[in-house]
Amino acid sequence: MRPALDRQTSRRSVAGGQTLGGVPFALAMALLACSQSGCVNAMVMAGKVFFGDSQIISAFEQRTGVSLCDGDRNVVFVCTAPGSASKEFDSFAMDLQDEVRLQLKMHGVTVIQSPQLHEVLSASGGGFDREAIARAVPDADYILHANIEQFSGTEDASPDLLRGRADGTIYAYEVFHSSSDAGNPRVLQAFYKQLHSDYPTSHPVSADQVSSRVFYRQFVEHLGQTIGRNFYDVPMTDAIR
Repeated sequence: MRPALDRQTSRRSVAGGQTLGGVPFALAMALLACSQSGCVNAMVMAGKVFFGDSQIISAFEQRTGVSLCDGDRNVVFVCTAPGSASKEFDSFAMDLQDEVRLQLKMHGVTVIQSPQLHEVLSASGGGFDREAIARAVPDADYILHANIEQFSGTEDASPDLLRGRADGTIYAYEVFHSSSDAGNPRVLQAFYKQLHSDYPTSHPVSADQVSSRVFYRQFVEHLGQTIGRNFYDVPMTDAIR
């Protein structure tokens, strides 16, 4: 388990500086000026200089009190999505599933991938059966599921403008094993969150500027990070980008 201190804002001592209400004077003045002008990024960076980079605790840990980054819990991640007639999006669910698994692993989450899991997913024809997954992967402590209900890669009524959009729901199920379950563990919902993601958030990109395939990969990576961040902590400076 991670020490409790890791989940709190680290505070570095500032030697020889004046304080204002316990806050270094220079930082207090900087925060005051930024709060009046609305420069959120500058406030975050000022806090990082004095206190270190704060971590935003994952939504999953805030809801359940469990950190999946401790390394002592095994998870399975599955993505489901409707079929697509678009050439670029024909493997969307699989590509997004691989991207989220990569993000989870990069942030210390122990992700299980096994032939048995692949067999269950193939047999379901793109559906999601949490009990079948729990039986197929008995080492799993949690099953994470992103159900993408709608997605698109172009602006409405403007196929020459690229903008990725996805809507759906993110779930996490806890798997309970006992000596009396006869190979049928209990699987109970522990977390869910609505998902809506736009990429890019500000304005669409012209198809003349980037190929649809490159844009597709960028969109999948962005959406994978959006989903993954529900299950691992991120630095404050990364969260505001």
